[in-house]
Amino acid sequence: MSDLVHIEFETHGSARKRRKRRKPFPWMRIGLLALLVVVVARWSLSLWFPPALDRWGARYGVSLAYDSMDLSLLGGQVTLRGLRIDDRAAQHAALAGESDPSAPASRLASLDYAVLDVSIGKLLRGHLRVRRAEVDGGRVHWERGADGTWNWEPWVQRWRTDEAPWWTSTGQGQWNTLRVQDLTVLVRDEAQSPVLETQGELDLSLSDLGYTDRPLQFEVGVRAPGWVQGFHASGTSQVQSTGWNTRLQVDVYGLQRDLARRLLEPLGWTTTATDHGLRLSAQLQGQRQGSSASADSNEVESAADSWQGQLQVDSLALQCDHTSALIVDSLRAPLESWQDGAWRFGTVQVSGARVNLQRSADGIVGLGPLQPLAKRTPPNVQAWRCAALEANDLQVAWQDNAVTPHVRLETSMSGNLRSLHWQADRGWQPMQVDLRGEAPDWVARWEAAGEITPQPSWAWSCDWNLEGANGLALEPYAAALGWEWADQDI
Repeated sequence: MSDLVHIEFETHGSARKRRKRRKPFPWMRIGLLALLVVVVARWSLSLWFPPALDRWGARYGVSLAYDSMDLSLLGGQVTLRGLRIDDRAAQHAALAGESDPSAPASRLASLDYAVLDVSIGKLLRGHLRVRRAEVDGGRVHWERGADGTWNWEPWVQRWRTDEAPWWTSTGQGQWNTLRVQDLTVLVRDEAQSPVLETQGELDLSLSDLGYTDRPLQFEVGVRAPGWVQGFHASGTSQVQSTGWNTRLQVDVYGLQRDLARRLLEPLGWTTTATDHGLRLSAQLQGQRQGSSASADSNEVESAADSWQGQLQVDSLALQCDHTSALIVDSLRAPLESWQDGAWRFGTVQVSGARVNLQRSADGIVGLGPLQPLAKRTPPNVQAWRCAALEANDLQVAWQDNAVTPHVRLETSMSGNLRSLHWQADRGWQPMQVDLRGEAPDWVARWEAAGEITPQPSWAWSCDWNLEGANGLALEPYAAALGWEWADQDI
């Protein structure tokens, strides 16, 4: 018998049963789940952002609309393109057909590109908290209607009359950083004749905006061809419910005559110069002295409140047509009270000043080419009083073009003016004077003490003491100046 060989074959199916089936990698499932959460969260936030933006704009009295939005969930960054800012009340009135045709338009600004860093946690609760904002390009519309109202005045007035202003709400009106660059400012003023239309470029940087425990830091730059070649301001400002403290540095150059006149005329001045420049470094402090004022109060300024503070000027230089009109090294002006347009100062101290005074052919005395306007009252000023004006190391250049030959006198002086008082309905009141100084080429030493009566025209009632006067230099101009000498032997 032959031996039989038994051979067993394993089928493919039986081997598959014994082999372990490989499962997908765990991180793939976690990644897919995380991606799903991100997509859902981003879609949800994109739905929550528009109503949150609308409520946020309502706090500031504006309506916000945009063309497109891009939201970064991880970084909490929102990019808006074509952002439009309108005055909320004016826009609603226009839509309802109740707007005044003479009133300015509701559009305040149109921004090309804005990037906002927002709090995701706040946004999930339906609130918008902006920590940082950057704006690149756009247009700001400043318009004043024929009735004299600027388009930004209504919503600024809302901040002043709101029972709980935005700056007193912790976290609501606080911005860590706000930067604006290449912003075009369009100005149209229909209240002036002819109508003023101009535009300029604005760069702006703000830090710590809206905080009460730290000062605001700001920097502003403006360029407006044909009006001003450059304007730059920087400094810090801390504003609270009971006062403020501001440090400021300003540099203006190439300010043209037309714009300078428009700025000076409301203050009661005008200019004949073509080009103007200004440099200023100052600090301004103020505190409200109302009975209802307190450090934690949310109330705003009322008519019964009085303010006091101090103006400290560290340096001031004013140029007209590239010639110095006024230079001040130091000025201290304590404000004792301000209420209902009545200003009351203590003793104002000035040192290291150089003043260029000119009298025009028609007898108007001005600060270089700057001249006061007759019967023009500065805004919000009903009365102005100063206890004394003390001057040390004061250099005065006097150019008199109302006499022939023209007189030019340069003198250094010290002394004071006392009881300076001005009222809107009565003008300047008599003041006391006590001055002393010297004028090279004219007199070795001079003194004047007495009273000055500005109304109806400036009149001096003083005792003069001249030592070492140069008679040859004074004689040709004595009659022209109206001087009468008690002794011909000067």
